[in-house]
Amino acid sequence: IIEMEYVDSMGTLQVINEPELLKVAAGSMGMIGIVTSITYKLDEMSYARYFPQHAEGGLSAFLPPPGEPIPEETLEHFTHYYSEFIQYPGHHGAPGLLWLNTWDNLGKAEDAIAIIDHAEDEFQRAMI
Repeated sequence: IIEMEYVDSMGTLQVINEPELLKVAAGSMGMIGIVTSITYKLDEMSYARYFPQHAEGGLSAFLPPPGEPIPEETLEHFTHYYSEFIQYPGHHGAPGLLWLNTWDNLGKAEDAIAIIDHAEDEFQRAMI
């Protein structure tokens, strides 16, 4: 965010464009007033590369107990452009499962492929 406009409690339109004040406004939890406009600066368009994996044994296989060093593989996942970790807990004696979905934004247009095929697209449109 590079600029934000809001109406304060006195009904006055305010504009914030100083980086430090934008951080304060972001942490105001809505108490600053009514936001009327936000101006963003976006990264240049890129193509994501997707790296789905899973860790047998769930979260405990990926993150060590407190006080132990974090494995290099785990740290590497945190450096991706976007990462999400989905924990499925153990159930009836079965071990948990942790999905590690990570993306970077270093892909090239010529390498891009559709994730959803034509049949899946038709199915989703029919369900709308």
